[in-house]
Amino acid sequence: MPRHAAGWHPGWSLTGHYRLNGGAEASFDVAGAPSTGAPAVIDLPVAGPLEVWFRVASPGCENYDSNYGTNFDFTVHATGTAVPPTIVFQEGWVEYVVGTPRAGQPLVVDFDLDRLPECRLLYNGAPTWEVAMHYRFDNGPVTDVSVTAVSGYSRRGVPVTINPPVGARSVTMWFENWDRGYCRRWDSNLNANYGFSLQP
Repeated sequence: MPRHAAGWHPGWSLTGHYRLNGGAEASFDVAGAPSTGAPAVIDLPVAGPLEVWFRVASPGCENYDSNYGTNFDFTVHATGTAVPPTIVFQEGWVEYVVGTPRAGQPLVVDFDLDRLPECRLLYNGAPTWEVAMHYRFDNGPVTDVSVTAVSGYSRRGVPVTINPPVGARSVTMWFENWDRGYCRRWDSNLNANYGFSLQP
């Protein structure tokens, strides 16, 4: 990270950028000039998906921390609303649950696309690949949902919400990555699929 001093004042700046609900881009100072070094506080007026990325710059130099151009994704919840439990599929083959998944209540699945890094064919610069989650409750029918969204000429991962029916005892899920070049890869716990219990 470039940090060129100019007298007593830093000659570099670190700026955070964000976009809420796909709206206009906004920014805030993080460090360097003209930041005071205090933690940044952002007023988010509505709930919804939030994209965040960072830019560091000094004379003749500029770099980004933007999750390889796809930005970092978060979900903003309205004040006073309960945050639904989340099943996280993290890079490095790590899975964990935040909260308690329950039947009859929404459940969020957050899948890191770096778990399936292949099958990334482009056509005229646009992504022609997709990652889908297949899931079912108990031994019921299989449902498919995309865990990505297109942003400009890139595709990024997004958390998805599923709704376990009342009385369901478990949810099973697995993930499929494919592109128009017929590349196909699976994240399925070595064909055993991922199973999670649902509390009543």
